[in-house]
Amino acid sequence: MTTAQSQSSAIPPSENPSAAARAPLALDSGNQASGTAIPVPVAQLIDIRKTYFKPDGSVMVEALRGVNLSIPRGEYVAIMGASGSGKSTLMYLLGCLDRPTSGAYLLDGRNVARMHDEELSAFRGRTIGFIFQSFNLIPQLTIEENAEVPLFYQGLEKSERRERAIEALRMVELDHRLGHRPSELSGGQQQRAAIARALVTRPLILMADEPTGNLDSATGLAILRTFERLHEAGMTIVMVTHDPAIGRRAGRVIFMKDGDVESDLRADRPDPVSDPDQAPGH
Repeated sequence: MTTAQSQSSAIPPSENPSAAARAPLALDSGNQASGTAIPVPVAQLIDIRKTYFKPDGSVMVEALRGVNLSIPRGEYVAIMGASGSGKSTLMYLLGCLDRPTSGAYLLDGRNVARMHDEELSAFRGRTIGFIFQSFNLIPQLTIEENAEVPLFYQGLEKSERRERAIEALRMVELDHRLGHRPSELSGGQQQRAAIARALVTRPLILMADEPTGNLDSATGLAILRTFERLHEAGMTIVMVTHDPAIGRRAGRVIFMKDGDVESDLRADRPDPVSDPDQAPGH
């Protein structure tokens, strides 16, 4: 195991007061004697509906139709479905980028559907880390400066921002590229820098939207291995993908159809990721 791999084996607690409860599994008081682990939901959707309306007030589309879903802490979930199935809308709602028309969304025990915009934005910044198909790195900044950006908006001091940025880059095995700008990195390295930026706030959940979509297959496998290491360290991951092979690597696959959950499958042993150590450009 490399030094970077050993560093990635533990995700530091958040400064949020609820951080102590953010373990992948928690022991229910009635089962502590037997040591039975009871998964604790980090996110719960209750009869979530999302309806888009025309300017005249008539219904244009019902994107989500009464979705009920619970995601325990430390779970690795893939969301799949055809175009128009509602998977992207579900991702936006889980990531607090949009609000439901009705229903409740409990994130870390709080109903975010009732938060006003400023409160929701601050809460999202502390609890959700986003990774997109496009890396969205700022070309003029080094990778550690890019990783610091979310912390700048949270008002952290420069020294703490830099310390946490380097820590996050070490977790994705990119600390040897400090001082480099995005144009000096391979596609896989840029995506890992984007993952570090998502990790720097020490979020509850990583939300990944087609994170390997712009990468070749070998580099994509290396990125999936990064997600696997983070999951093994206890991170909750929700990933949208159209690729069944990628979906099978998660411990749970949710298929969306016509705005609702068509199937919700858990795998006892997710497909292992092929060893990417020899993959070019990762």
